[in-house]
Amino acid sequence: MPGDRFRKIGRQLLFTMLFVGLIAANSKVEDDPFWPNRMDRYIKKNLENGMFHVCFQSMDNSFKQYYRNANLPISSIDVVKLPVVYEVLWQVKNKDLKLTQTAEITEDRIRQNKDGFFGPEDVGKTFSLEQVVEAAMAFNDNAAANILLETVGYQRIVDRLRDKDLSNTYIKHPLVDSLKNERAGTTNFVTAGDMMHLMKRINSERRLKSKDWLIDQLKLNAQKNGAFGIKGGDVAGIYENTKLSKGFIAMVENGDQGNYYISMFVSNFKSESEGEKFIKDMIYIFNGGTIESDSMEVVSKKILIEGEAKN
Repeated sequence: MPGDRFRKIGRQLLFTMLFVGLIAANSKVEDDPFWPNRMDRYIKKNLENGMFHVCFQSMDNSFKQYYRNANLPISSIDVVKLPVVYEVLWQVKNKDLKLTQTAEITEDRIRQNKDGFFGPEDVGKTFSLEQVVEAAMAFNDNAAANILLETVGYQRIVDRLRDKDLSNTYIKHPLVDSLKNERAGTTNFVTAGDMMHLMKRINSERRLKSKDWLIDQLKLNAQKNGAFGIKGGDVAGIYENTKLSKGFIAMVENGDQGNYYISMFVSNFKSESEGEKFIKDMIYIFNGGTIESDSMEVVSKKILIEGEAKN
């Protein structure tokens, strides 16, 4: 009957459409332009557990959140300066500190300071806490951060972090750029997740001093470090560049991908150059690139084998 024939044709068309749809869906997964999928493939192919730490979230929550190893500790002497400054500004807000009070630069304070803002020529000079904060943020200056640590107190900073539900960050020691200290685990530790959430809080609390003062220091840090390789937008953040940890936390406004926060690290490398290679690869993927080469898998295994042999 004509009705049966039409129903049969309809079923055939429906089956064909479903089949074509499945093929298209599978093709879409393979060619998915969303960078987290490419990042996942790269991580699965090339990185061992614990070597990467990535968080991403849009400011208005319009994008999916992306968290990978966000709570693993990262040995830090650069990014850890951010919670130190955060506590300084809270104490200023509560009138426990004044940014106009001064601190003296001593030989002992700059002994371990490499490529920082303060140098031997500054010994004996005094600077306001505001200038010290700027040196810590814009120049990643270790001596400046240690002056702030002494001023506000280690436990006060840790307590403030716990109050803000940032429970995986530990600040127990002065900041010293030393590979021996890093490998011995005697440096301070942060996590990608904690630091991204702290950046979000700082952005929401810009009136801790004046509207954009701290954000301006973070913009200077980003400009000094080439905006960490992030394309588009106005980048504010602080860079991590120790022997065993590479990365950054940043806030990007009006970028090609919208407004977002990102915290991205690679850590625990036996080779500083290979750690740098991995972070550059991850930034390349984040900016829209795709890495097809298998070479990094070989390099990753080689690093681990060499490290085990040395130990």
